[in-house]
Amino acid sequence: MKGNPGPAGAGGVLRDAKGEWLAGFSEHLGHCSSVKAELRAVWRGLSLAKEMQAQRVWLQTDSNVVVSMLAGHTHRHPEHRAIFQKCTRLMEWTGWEMKCTHCFREANQVADILANMGSDGSDGVTIHRSLPRGVLEALYADSTGVYWPRHYKSSF
Repeated sequence: MKGNPGPAGAGGVLRDAKGEWLAGFSEHLGHCSSVKAELRAVWRGLSLAKEMQAQRVWLQTDSNVVVSMLAGHTHRHPEHRAIFQKCTRLMEWTGWEMKCTHCFREANQVADILANMGSDGSDGVTIHRSLPRGVLEALYADSTGVYWPRHYKSSF
């Protein structure tokens, strides 16, 4: 996401219980808000998980707003109604056990890389059945819990 709203991409990764790569996706979204991009990534990831017949899904997103919306704690903007409904229908699917939690972007570098690939790419979605170039180091770091420093501006 480059600006909000701005040029956006969605990206996500499906991993097994050991953190190993199963599949991923990157999608060019054009110009939209960060919330819409995050919801689109949730929907695309859940759709891919369902297609791959996942039985247990732990959805992690770096958007507290989206986690709160999906839990029913935050009101959604009418602009997000359609994609929100698609997400909740998939979350309620009885074919799997599912939970949704927040994670910091530093703990989810692979999805961030894939989302950037989507925002820089052409229209449409790319399903990555094998590990894309430039993702291996981040996959290893994410799955082993390597510390990624969070930079912030000090008020001092």
